[in-house]
Amino acid sequence: VDRRGYLQVDFDYELLSSNYSVGSNQSDNDILSVALPRNLMGGFCEIQPLIDVGKQLKKEGKYPDQDDFWPAIDLVIRHSSKERWFELFEASGLTFEQLDINQDGILDRDEIKNMMGRILGHEPPDFVVDDMLAAIDEDNNGVVNEAEVSYLLARMQRERQDHEWRQF
Repeated sequence: VDRRGYLQVDFDYELLSSNYSVGSNQSDNDILSVALPRNLMGGFCEIQPLIDVGKQLKKEGKYPDQDDFWPAIDLVIRHSSKERWFELFEASGLTFEQLDINQDGILDRDEIKNMMGRILGHEPPDFVVDDMLAAIDEDNNGVVNEAEVSYLLARMQRERQDHEWRQF
């Protein structure tokens, strides 16, 4: 699925899709759910294709209400948190095992907060730690295991390499 154009789709859209399974091939005809701010569909920035989408949604009675902005915010926070995970591992050179203080095979909230404090030089606010945890806790068990971290890091590395290759 081509991800160029007016909207950037976070790579984990696949994990949120009901018909996605690891190793499956996605078709160019797949429909992606993305966050699209109302103001863009209403004419802000004068991006005609987005204005057309807004008009079509109004016609179909599917135009988002004023209070439908949380999913867009969640998308931005999740993407930013994933970038932060990647940058923290890349900047520190630390391994999962080194960050797993009690060696139980998972990073809990306290270990994540400790890691961020060591690398950033200051203790992050609780909401930032919560966002970091939620961004990659795929099984929603309140902790991050090595597989979740490895998957994220590999995927982010691949995305960056693809981006650099396209720039070439």
